[in-house]
Amino acid sequence: MNAGLRVGGTESFGYFRDLVSYLFCVTIGHKDAGIHLTGIQGGKRATVEGRYGDGDSSVPLVRLTNNYFLRLVVGVYVDSSSNYMRTSISDFQYQKDELGDDWIFRYEYKRDKPNGETKPSAHLHVRGEPTATDVLREGKPLHKVHFPCGRPTIESTIRLLIDDFGVEPHAPETIWRPVLKESEDSFLGVAHKPEV
Repeated sequence: MNAGLRVGGTESFGYFRDLVSYLFCVTIGHKDAGIHLTGIQGGKRATVEGRYGDGDSSVPLVRLTNNYFLRLVVGVYVDSSSNYMRTSISDFQYQKDELGDDWIFRYEYKRDKPNGETKPSAHLHVRGEPTATDVLREGKPLHKVHFPCGRPTIESTIRLLIDDFGVEPHAPETIWRPVLKESEDSFLGVAHKPEV
């Protein structure tokens, strides 16, 4: 499945969409979950995203087996020097509702930070309240903290949702865990490593 990603050029966009769709089909995607390739701009940029809803009212969500949602948006482009697909941004947010008002955690990654940007390229947000008092800057809620992290992967996010949040996978662990590992190992071998 990952071999198609190495073909280079814009063909790799479709292979990536197919891989992401396969990962959710084997693991935690609801039977109605959809992954779409959108916004191909001049043939060199696109977005792979979840798709929930109909037509113009659809939102970039993957409905999960527990009827919660994962907002999934991955911006990709073709690198002009190598002709390989690269990721410009990724955003994975686990949430209970369609609107995202009741979210639990969010990973964000941006390859190129604008000048003057101080938050880490890859970071985690957690929605909650600290159990200790007076640990954050006055007036700063926990969900506004940008916890630096390594680059989040779709595979590690799926594993987290299964292992720690109890989202039920479709396939037995002996199938889904090796599928995620193989896919993630292949990705990490070529992935951009952000400054933390």
